[in-house]
Amino acid sequence: MFLYIFGILCSKPWFNTTCLIYGISIATPITTVLGELMGLGKASEKLMMMYSSSMGLGVLAFLCGLILCSSKTSLALSKRSTCFA
Repeated sequence: MFLYIFGILCSKPWFNTTCLIYGISIATPITTVLGELMGLGKASEKLMMMYSSSMGLGVLAFLCGLILCSSKTSLALSKRSTCFA
């Protein structure tokens, strides 16, 4: 957790990759658990809310890493194209 905060505050280049990895590692098992709970229909409302919020956190981390990585890539490509022009 402290590494993520350090990565955010210091704008480390590895932060985007760790967001992608964290998001995927959270969203993958939660997807199977939510599918199982919804399929059985025996889960309480509180349990579904807990798993849904965890799923939202995983998806948010994944998208954060994906969007930040793609914006840096497009920025690097635009800088490269202006250098050759």
